[in-house]
Amino acid sequence: MYDRKFIIEQRRNFDAALAAAGNEMDKKRIAYARYPLETLGHYLSMYNAYTQFDFKAALMHYEKSMQRIEDIASQNIHFTNESGIGYFRGFRRFLDAAVKYSDKDYQIEYKIPDRLKTAFDIYNLGQNNRFWGSKIDDSQYLITSTYQSTWDAQGLMGFQKGSVWYRIRFKLDAFPKKKGGYGLFMGGVDNRLAVWCNDQFIARSQAGLRTPTVFDLSEAVNPGKENILVIQVMRPSLWELFTGGIMMPGFVFSGPRVEQPKDTEPSFRMLPGGVVEPIR
Repeated sequence: MYDRKFIIEQRRNFDAALAAAGNEMDKKRIAYARYPLETLGHYLSMYNAYTQFDFKAALMHYEKSMQRIEDIASQNIHFTNESGIGYFRGFRRFLDAAVKYSDKDYQIEYKIPDRLKTAFDIYNLGQNNRFWGSKIDDSQYLITSTYQSTWDAQGLMGFQKGSVWYRIRFKLDAFPKKKGGYGLFMGGVDNRLAVWCNDQFIARSQAGLRTPTVFDLSEAVNPGKENILVIQVMRPSLWELFTGGIMMPGFVFSGPRVEQPKDTEPSFRMLPGGVVEPIR
């Protein structure tokens, strides 16, 4: 909804209002009204950094954002928004993990693009129908945006239940940048995910909008050759924000091997009429 152009325009409006202010109280009210624009500017800086896979810079902008939010809240009790602050704090978990698996002991080998080949599976039957298979002809699949847009902006708000499947073909260098193995970092999805690589089931996980998850791909990937990664994102219930699918950036990395996530809930499919049946 907002971009840098909006920030610049609104700064001009606030500057004009301040110049026209008749007294000190008016100037104070204008300054108060300007605070949300400041925090929006910090958020956009963080967003622009992490969508470019510059996670260190994103973490720096996040910390500046939190400091400014705390400074504003300390000035007046009416400026404190605990629910808003709590939501924003949720980015810390994603950013800390993204920095960890892209720096020092780990290095990014492949950045998952924002726009991906997509199939919808409203009854969660895709697992049984081999939506994860490498032989599927996906040449005319729908292409959707993931972490740089929303479902409602793309006209996908009607897909309120079931699964969405993403197919990603990628090639790794013959030798990894870091020794150990290969892993997949998923920054956040809405809201459960399962992963297949080269027709091999990897793992399933209970995730969340900004809940990072890592998978071990070491036994499945083929360095120096084309690989296919299939990601299923499942929504077990209704939602109100018209979001869905992959919500945050993801990447394939090399470095010390990681443990597979443990799925605490059984997978299921939805039968016609709304009956839910576990998938064994």
